[in-house]
Amino acid sequence: MKKPGVSIVMTTLNEERYIEETLDSLAAQKNAPKYELVISDGGSRDGTLRIAKKYADVVVHEPKRTVSAGRQTGVLASSCDLIACVNADTYYPTNWLSNLI
Repeated sequence: MKKPGVSIVMTTLNEERYIEETLDSLAAQKNAPKYELVISDGGSRDGTLRIAKKYADVVVHEPKRTVSAGRQTGVLASSCDLIACVNADTYYPTNWLSNLI
C-alpha cells in the first residue's frame, strides 16, 4: 500500500541547462501536500544528475532512454498514492501542486 501524498516523477536526459530552475520552482510550492520527487534519468552525460541529486528523494536509471520508459520506471520507484509526471524544463508556479490536488 502506498503512503499518502504525491510522487512527482520527472524524466531527464541531459537537462543541465534548465533543470535547476525547474527544481527550484517545485521546491517553492506553497500550501502543497506532502510530496516526494522521483527522478528517472536516461543516462545523462552532463551535470543533470549532480543537480538532481541535490533535490530528489529518489533517483533511478532507465537505460531505454525514452520518456515513456522513464515515466514507468519512475512510477515504479515512487511510494505515494498519487503520481504527477512533470517535465525537466518547465517552470511550475508556487500554487501548481496545491491547485492540481
